[in-house]
Amino acid sequence: MVKASMSPLVLVTGASGFLAGALLRRLRALGVPALGVARRRGGDWLQVDAYQEAPATPVIVHLAETAHRGDHNAAGDSAAAAMTDALQALLQRRPSRLVYASSAAVYGDEADTPRREGDPVFAADSYARMKLAHERLVTGTAGIQGVAVRLANVYGAGMSRDNVLSTLLRQLPGEGPLQVLDDGPVRDYLHVDDAAAALAAMALGGHTGVYNVGTGIGTSVRDLGRAACAAAGIDPRPVEALRASGRRSVLVLDARAAQETFGWRPATDLQDGLARLLPHFEPQHP
Repeated sequence: MVKASMSPLVLVTGASGFLAGALLRRLRALGVPALGVARRRGGDWLQVDAYQEAPATPVIVHLAETAHRGDHNAAGDSAAAAMTDALQALLQRRPSRLVYASSAAVYGDEADTPRREGDPVFAADSYARMKLAHERLVTGTAGIQGVAVRLANVYGAGMSRDNVLSTLLRQLPGEGPLQVLDDGPVRDYLHVDDAAAALAAMALGGHTGVYNVGTGIGTSVRDLGRAACAAAGIDPRPVEALRASGRRSVLVLDARAAQETFGWRPATDLQDGLARLLPHFEPQHP
């Protein structure tokens, strides 16, 4: 358990996660007193059994919800209810400002153009329903400056090993085709340091509402495989889909509102980001 040496300005939940860790480093580099809290033991954060135990701070950045849509949907309604209870407990602490990590998943994946904040949203499953409900809670609670951040696919050191990018990187350098389940989906890949920079700007800013945070660049799984090979300094290897759906799936974010409002820009090129990530993976067959 870690205790803050001075009264924190910003409380970051989910501190055991890789995005929260990057945000805490960013805030501290800016000289902002920040404290991480998590329910998991054993790290450089304050361990709590429930978020009602977290210290009261002027600003909260809530990153404690799972980013794994499939896991959330499989867990059922009780998991969503527990996450809603945690968010409500934080709102009841009456911070002056709360920044909430939502997801690009609320837009669905059937539009070819980058999604903007005013575009239609779809409560297609339990995960999307929860995110949309929590956005409304955060931005609609009187007396609290609420910001909901619809994040693109965040990647970087410490990310989950259970995603398509991790699957690709585990197969490098190697030989033969890079095997994935489906090679067609197009997504917006945002480096964790860029995501942390956006969240820090929003935590310290004064504007409220819903904002997209992404690069605006769509990359298919096939192109992701080529970029990973280039980052590793090897010749391109073909990407082989083991169970291709054949369905067009595109989800890219237009983040101009966040850029214009908070002065934030993504700074990490995908290939550079992958090159920085590669040393964290040991080659093995998927």
